[in-house]
Amino acid sequence: MKLARSLVAPVVLTLGLGAGCGTEPGRLVAEIVGPAEADPLVFHGNCFAGWQLRVELRVRESGGTAVWIERLHYRLADEGLGVGLVEEALDTAAIEERFGESLVPANGARVLTLGALSTARPIGPVVLSGSVTGRDEGGSRVGTTFRLTAPSLIVRDPDLGPGGACPPPAEGRR
Repeated sequence: MKLARSLVAPVVLTLGLGAGCGTEPGRLVAEIVGPAEADPLVFHGNCFAGWQLRVELRVRESGGTAVWIERLHYRLADEGLGVGLVEEALDTAAIEERFGESLVPANGARVLTLGALSTARPIGPVVLSGSVTGRDEGGSRVGTTFRLTAPSLIVRDPDLGPGGACPPPAEGRR
């Protein structure tokens, strides 16, 4: 019995190590899902304060190995206006706080909704650029950089009826 145990342990250990060494590193792909959207930012019923712009970034794993995102750096810009709207760098803790989880499953995807505020009416094209990096389940560093243009822009202009907390502008006053 002692001989049988001594032969089994090295075989199990070898199989376990072999399975870990044979995995392919994870691969990340970034893409925009759907159009960029801009909604009016309104307070107290009819106090218009600008637009809230958002875009959905899908981070997809294509190598068959789960990846934990450790850093997301992005810049959202309205090229038609010629302005950058937001630039942000998020670490794992910030990603998990904002999006719930940093794991991109093997051959799966996570959709991250990214947003910005604009005082000027967005006209597009909306461009999202940046990088996403992380570690796969084998411990390898993986990442991708991206410069993506939203396929279209939907702007929902405000329809501010009478009432609310904002008084109408006084005529003749500047």
